[in-house]
Amino acid sequence: MSLLTTIYNNMTSEPAEQIHFINCDIITNAGNLEEVKKGLELNDMGFEIGDENISLSFALSPHIPTPFNNKLPYVYVGYNKEGGYRFGEDHSKKSEFTVKGSKGHQLLKVTTMTGIEPNNIHNVFQADPSTFTSEQSLQKTKEVETLGHKGVLVAQILGMKTVDGHNVYNLSEKYTHFDHGWDDSIFNDMIVMMTGKGVVVKKEKLKAVPTEVKFMVPIYKTVGVGEKARQVLDVDKMKKVGVQKKVYDKIVICWI
Repeated sequence: MSLLTTIYNNMTSEPAEQIHFINCDIITNAGNLEEVKKGLELNDMGFEIGDENISLSFALSPHIPTPFNNKLPYVYVGYNKEGGYRFGEDHSKKSEFTVKGSKGHQLLKVTTMTGIEPNNIHNVFQADPSTFTSEQSLQKTKEVETLGHKGVLVAQILGMKTVDGHNVYNLSEKYTHFDHGWDDSIFNDMIVMMTGKGVVVKKEKLKAVPTEVKFMVPIYKTVGVGEKARQVLDVDKMKKVGVQKKVYDKIVICWI
């Protein structure tokens, strides 16, 4: 749902047609990616693997300005040798170290890059301070971090491999959703830097979007026991937290 919302909002400028997704933190380590793919396809959206492109790398990201200023917000990525990726962002004005492998660099990213070798951590995005205000720069940085997380998940959905031949998979437990901030170029470049191949994004405006309706991840309950146990929508509980039933006549809801 997070993917669908951001892509859709990127296609329409009419406030009345914009979707607001209530959930902010999207948990990524307990979802069914096949259901995500199916949900996008049912709403005429999706992704296809594009042409080979090995001209980009995280170490030489085209989205880092010259000179890089580590006192301004920026996005970084860390990865292991088995195909796992995790994005993070830093907007601390107290950053003092930028040299890969330095003690300061490791401490700066310890909360998100635990277990990743310092030489596999790279800065990949920073907003151009000549065109963005400080507030805009911070917002853009957070949105690009989320694009990175979504890029990993899309690559995983498509069964894409790293340039070294390993299946791409997600190392993050969650990411922050933004209703806006989709950027085709940055999204595609993030996937190219992981896999050496681009991605074609299929976009279609939803055929009918109810106005003034807020969407959220569905709430499930377990019915049955043992081998017959299964997850179904808990409609009663969803009504209590404000999800309008007519939403389900208009759009297929899934976990991301």
